[in-house]
Amino acid sequence: MVLETVIELEHSFFLFLNGLEGNIFLDRFMYISAFILIYSVPFYLVYEWFNGSKGKKNSIMLFIGILFTIFFVASLGHVYVRERPNMEYDTGFEISETTSYLNNPLTIINKSLLVSEDSFPSNHMAVMLGFLIPLFWIKGMSSSTKIFVVFTILMGIGRIYIGRHFLLDYSGSLLFAGLGFLHLNILNRFFEEHIESITKFFHDKENKLFRRSFFSG
Repeated sequence: MVLETVIELEHSFFLFLNGLEGNIFLDRFMYISAFILIYSVPFYLVYEWFNGSKGKKNSIMLFIGILFTIFFVASLGHVYVRERPNMEYDTGFEISETTSYLNNPLTIINKSLLVSEDSFPSNHMAVMLGFLIPLFWIKGMSSSTKIFVVFTILMGIGRIYIGRHFLLDYSGSLLFAGLGFLHLNILNRFFEEHIESITKFFHDKENKLFRRSFFSG
């Protein structure tokens, strides 16, 4: 009874968000939120990598956290099969692989690719949370963490808006991101010295390469 009520509320929330479509500016903003914001993660990893020895360690730990999350999603995530909302509802978005982004940014997905895809969990959200949770662990509520909290919320709303997910799909993403973080913590506890050695190795190599390039130039 409780689960049925929750699912009913979830569907109502989806229909409310999806019902806002039609404004070209909102549609494009939601497209960017749903599909583009996730690419800020690799950019941040590269930024941290070139931010000294500590930054390199942060980058490695964040990347491993994402890998653990992806592993759990790939191995356990699709035991429960659930169709995407745009297979159950008419979301209002025409799906075509020929329509250009400039005409409608939400029509570049080929619907035939969506038929075999599961809605639960959200892989995008799993990756984002698999990055965000370790980021909070490493940096606390820093400006970087706050920015990625906003990005995560916007991405979550965007992917519901365009019909890719229901809200409860993110509960699975949170579960697997939490498992990924747990294993990251265990890894750090037992292999922290090895991680420090790897970080120092790359940092020293980078400094030698920089000095060699600088003086040879």
